[in-house]
Amino acid sequence: AQRQVPEKAHANWIREKELGGGFFVSARSGENVLKVFVSVAAKSMGVVMTEYDLGFLDKVLAAEAVVGDDDEGRTDIADRIEAEDRALEEEKRKRAEGAQ
Repeated sequence: AQRQVPEKAHANWIREKELGGGFFVSARSGENVLKVFVSVAAKSMGVVMTEYDLGFLDKVLAAEAVVGDDDEGRTDIADRIEAEDRALEEEKRKRAEGAQ
């Protein structure tokens, strides 16, 4: 995958914002996501994480998106809402026909 942000732009942004470092992360592959999350959480709690500590987090998080069918998660209330919507659309249609 091609980088969306060049390394030079990344380094310049970190320097301009006076950040104490930075991580290259990938939303597509998940690379360094866990490392950044733990690093920020530790810093907010006053915990110092060394490069050695962070090295244990050098793994890519994997997530799987499962796509269900159209009826997945159907509830009685969803059916009632759809019936109500259909009835309101029918009323609108009848009013529009009567106005012509």
